[in-house]
Amino acid sequence: MNEKAYRFIAYEVETDAEILDWRDVFPTHRFQRGDVIEERDVKWEIVGVRDTSTEELWLVDVRRVQ
Repeated sequence: MNEKAYRFIAYEVETDAEILDWRDVFPTHRFQRGDVIEERDVKWEIVGVRDTSTEELWLVDVRRVQ
């Protein structure tokens, strides 16, 4: 496998605030719409992948779920 790690940044959809910024994410899974991420005690659902995403920089919009 020749894929390189990528940077993952998630933005809260209502405020456009940066919520997550993960560097060196190993590309065994590329996060997509509908995926749920659990970060500490908070769950975030990916509602979309931004058009400006690249293989090295993956930008998504998320909303908090309960």
